[in-house]
Amino acid sequence: MNWQTLRDLHSTATAKLRAYRGALRLLRPAVLDRDTAREFEAAAIANPLMHRFPKSERTRMHVEDRAARETARRLAGAVARQKAREVHAVIAQGREQVSEC
Repeated sequence: MNWQTLRDLHSTATAKLRAYRGALRLLRPAVLDRDTAREFEAAAIANPLMHRFPKSERTRMHVEDRAARETARRLAGAVARQKAREVHAVIAQGREQVSEC
């Protein structure tokens, strides 16, 4: 085993994870709240009457939109986690090579 093999394994694992970590970042509560607020404000600009809705109605709309957005992102996150499990095989291969030394 040489250091180049371990470097290649690290590059492989990093490349596999890079494609999916964005989906997992979108599940952070702060990101969900920020995106939902932006979408709600865009809708309010498009329809100025939304500002005249009672506070409880606006809150309900906001909560429903956040729940729908979170559900879609959780599904994407589940797919990302499943795909990221391929990295375990790469890690096992690297550990095997290190143990052979």
